[in-house]
Amino acid sequence: MGAREAWGGMEWRFTRTRLREGYAVADVDAFMELVRSSLDGTAVVSLTPTQVREQQFATVWWRDGYAEDEVDAALDEVEVRLAERAAGDARGPAISSDLGADAVPTRMDVAANRFAEARAEADVKAVALRPALERFELVRRGYARDEVDLLVDRVMEALRGRVRLAPEEVLAVRFDVVWRGYDRAAVDGWCDRVADLLVRRQLGDWG
Repeated sequence: MGAREAWGGMEWRFTRTRLREGYAVADVDAFMELVRSSLDGTAVVSLTPTQVREQQFATVWWRDGYAEDEVDAALDEVEVRLAERAAGDARGPAISSDLGADAVPTRMDVAANRFAEARAEADVKAVALRPALERFELVRRGYARDEVDLLVDRVMEALRGRVRLAPEEVLAVRFDVVWRGYDRAAVDGWCDRVADLLVRRQLGDWG
């Protein structure tokens, strides 16, 4: 995302931070793509005000991030805009009872599943968008960064349909533990999300 974004009549400029805490740029960018599609009407399932209000981002030090207060203020604006839109929709025409008792819950379930899938992919890709060797927070004893980055790159190739990657392959990967490596819990959690994403695709539930 550039320095300035203007979506749905709303414009924000996020200051880059360094030497102080800020939100991870890739994480914010990935979520703001969901915001963009929600505001311009291209989203399969729009974000809700609650989802925007409860959104959290990873924080970074010693490398570029976005000013937290500015991102928070932008999300406050988005939450208000989505709430106003939801209120307008609620005043619209009622759904016909001819659709049957199960029709509305079924559509709502499908919509919720699609949003969950889109959000899962955004979360997975957010890691890959970070600079190599900086994709997870560093700890004193963690996973070897170059080994993890190789898996991240392969996952992205799989999501683009260029290589085949099975969920069990992701879960079976083992990394060397080294001095100043990636946070092991964060990497393991990301691998779990990748495996879940690949399972959804194998089952044909994606998209």
